Amino acid sequence: MMSRALSFFRGGDLDPTQRDGGVEVRLIGAIVLIGTLLSTAYHMAIVVFTDLRWPSTTFLFRPADRFGDFLEVYGNVLAYGQGGETNLVYSGILHLFTRGLALLPELPAWLAVTALFGCVLVCVVWCGITARVGGRTVRDVYVLIFCLLSYPVLFLIDRANLEMIVFVLLAGFVYLYYVRRSPWAWLPLALAIAGKYYWAVLLVLLLSDRKWFQFGMALAGAVIISVGAAVALAVQSGLGLIGVMESTVTTLGGHVEFVIAEWSFQHGHTLFGSLLVIDRLTNYWLQFHVRMTELYPALAVGIFVLVAARLLLYELAPWRKLTALIVCALLLPFESHDYTLVHLLLPLALLGALGVASRRGRLYAILFGLLLVPLDYVRFGITASYSSALYPVLLSILLVAVLTDGAVRHTTPIWRREDVQEKASA
Repeated sequence: MMSRALSFFRGGDLDPTQRDGGVEVRLIGAIVLIGTLLSTAYHMAIVVFTDLRWPSTTFLFRPADRFGDFLEVYGNVLAYGQGGETNLVYSGILHLFTRGLALLPELPAWLAVTALFGCVLVCVVWCGITARVGGRTVRDVYVLIFCLLSYPVLFLIDRANLEMIVFVLLAGFVYLYYVRRSPWAWLPLALAIAGKYYWAVLLVLLLSDRKWFQFGMALAGAVIISVGAAVALAVQSGLGLIGVMESTVTTLGGHVEFVIAEWSFQHGHTLFGSLLVIDRLTNYWLQFHVRMTELYPALAVGIFVLVAARLLLYELAPWRKLTALIVCALLLPFESHDYTLVHLLLPLALLGALGVASRRGRLYAILFGLLLVPLDYVRFGITASYSSALYPVLLSILLVAVLTDGAVRHTTPIWRREDVQEKASA
């Protein structure tokens, strides 16, 4: 039995062309299966044998607040502009999207968003992640594992957060850009940037591939969509353009204002959150000696500049390049909760479809696997656990690994167009 299992995870039954990538995905799926089931059993034991309450009883958010993110924004868009209410839903374009959903009752609106996300998720897993994992039966099993047991997927559905829509848009970009090589790949990226501004980090991907047209259209498109949404929202809400802009700044500023609170980094994975964990464990030593909210942006920008420079000056395999930028989007903001880890499935889809082409395959499999399972076994605060420090460590290791693996110096200046992505895929 043991020998058959070892043979399976070594890809003994796979065609040599499938082994690269298939072996890694098989290991990642096994980690997700075992890790999520272990965490589930652990929290069920707490429920059965102790009197502890949330957050000790689940790796998800508060059970009484299930689907709360969607229900909250659904109510916000109906109240926006009424009686001075100015709580914007993330951004103008996502606010307008939610306003359109609010034409439906809550249940059909939630079902529509969740169903769309679920369909795209299955396509990403089937067409990309499990492309080399084996025959139909094996692929079916692994699709179920990634779709039903991945921690960020479960967390995202539990919260019913509009990050589901961002995932759909980014999946559309990856498909159009890498699979179809479409000149329209910029459009879903522009929509994603307009929806959650920090996804502008993916513009570096277009620059590194010398895709100047796509870069210009994505940048211009994001600006035009944002402005157009603000104008439309100004008319619809009656607040006027200035009022909408002020509510946008207030909404974003509200998140920054409370980033040192424990709720901002519970179920989180940012570098800033890990610093807050260290701060709590050292009796607030960092806050006494460092202006964290003022100095951290410089640290985050500095790290991103180094990553961008590496990608602009060196060639990397497509999945490694996409991984580096998605990790930056997950790791560097002030606040990012664990459901956003679902975006790691996109570079994982490229890995599954194109192969790893690296001696670090097992390392990548372990890192991706651990980032897709719940790790909040030990708590140090009321709502936060050590996973808020562990996930950033794993993301940092993954970032360094992909940036230093197989990088080749560009032979052409950055201002000259070169189809790097075709060259890297060959």
